[in-house]
Order: sequence, then C-alpha cells, then structure tokens
Amino acid sequence: MRLFFFPSLVAIVVTVLLLCGHCNGQSPTPTPFDINKVDFSKITQKDIDATKAHLRELEKQGQVINDKQAALIDTQAQTLLNASKHTNELQGEIHDLAIHDRQMTDKVAEQQTVIAKKDLAILWRDGIILILFTIIGVFLFIKYGKYLTFL
Repeated sequence: MRLFFFPSLVAIVVTVLLLCGHCNGQSPTPTPFDINKVDFSKITQKDIDATKAHLRELEKQGQVINDKQAALIDTQAQTLLNASKHTNELQGEIHDLAIHDRQMTDKVAEQQTVIAKKDLAILWRDGIILILFTIIGVFLFIKYGKYLTFL
C-alpha cells in the first residue's frame, strides 16, 4: 500500500498543476460579430431552407434527448422513492427490534434478580444446615465425649 502512495501523490499533484495552468480563471472572450460585414446577397433561399431544416432536426434531437432525460429522471425518482419507503420500513423494524430488545433485557434483569435471591436463599439454607450440624456435633461431643478412648 505504501509502495504506491508516493507515485500516486506525485501524479495527483502534477495533474492539478497542469489543470491549473490551463484554467487560470479567465473565461474565453467571444469574437465580436459585426452584422454590417455580412454579405446578404450570397445567402440563397436554399441556404435558408437548409438552415431551417437543420434547426428542426436539432429541435427533434433535443426533444428526444429531453424525453430520455425525463424518463431517466422519473426512473431515478421512483427508485429513490422506493428506497425511501424501504428505509422507512427498515427503520420501523429497527424500532420494533429495539422495543423487543428492551423487553428481553428487562426480562433477563428480572430473571437475574430471581436467581440472585434464590442463590442467597440457598446460601442461607446451607449456612443454617452447617450451624445445625455444628451444634449437633458439639452436643454429641459434650454428651458422649467421655466414651471416646483416643482422647
């Protein structure tokens, strides 16, 4: 990746410099047109008709291009509308999932609370049983300890 970074950077800088050299911010100035220098005697009716026909052909081509662009714009607008609808549907599903997630998180928290309470109850039970066994052991030792020969 780093191997191509420096040559790419040099190419970009050179391209920008070349473009800036050709486009120095000045717009081209049109050549002034002097109507008085036109010789109308050389223009025939055939030239006028050909120019009008060419103009009509250009208008037809322009209309075809406009129709294609309008159809493309309509298609793009419909695609964007469909994408927007789909996005709204997805946002609704995400909202529903967030609500479901919150509900499941609450249920898990409740279950963890119940489990913690049960664990505490089991710990108390085991502690009480241990205390009872200890009391019974001490009682038996006091009562029957005199019969133990190894003491």
